[in-house]
Amino acid sequence: MSSSFHVSQVSRGQAFAILGGAALMMTLAMGIRQNLGLFQAPASKELGIAISDFALAISVQQVAWGLSQPFAGIVADKHGTRGIALFGSLLFIAGVVLTATAQGALPIVLGGAPEEMSDLAWLAGLRVRIALQGHAPFAAATQAVHETLKALRDGASPKNLKGLASSELTARAMREADMKTRSADFLGLKK
Repeated sequence: MSSSFHVSQVSRGQAFAILGGAALMMTLAMGIRQNLGLFQAPASKELGIAISDFALAISVQQVAWGLSQPFAGIVADKHGTRGIALFGSLLFIAGVVLTATAQGALPIVLGGAPEEMSDLAWLAGLRVRIALQGHAPFAAATQAVHETLKALRDGASPKNLKGLASSELTARAMREADMKTRSADFLGLKK
């Protein structure tokens, strides 16, 4: 039995120490990440934010973590794991500190705006072209979908649903004219 393990520069003991450290780091990180749902109600109450804001923050964090993984792997393969592990650890610590010291929804849900940032005329005067409006529009759409599905479950006919978009609005929202032009161009049809 050789004293090296997988790579000749690393002894079996060093390899197990690295593996143990990585497992401990992953256990601590995943424990924090996977248990945020347990603290949803008390954290929301303590911060004075809606549970939906806290849930959105968890979702954004999960998506950001998942999207960053391939790029972190590429950088680790190219430049080594030490730097990327250190950077990831520092970023993780910063996120935990930001969450622990948050006084409202903004630090928790990056993208929500305080009330003073809702003055669109003032923002336009500062040449702001894109301003996040929080997730209230999404919540309104969710409520509309819920009411529609409830009406259908209760036996309403699709033709008799309330709040149906007109054919003009549907064509405008779906950019029907652009779609027809692009389809004709792609298929080589006459316009």
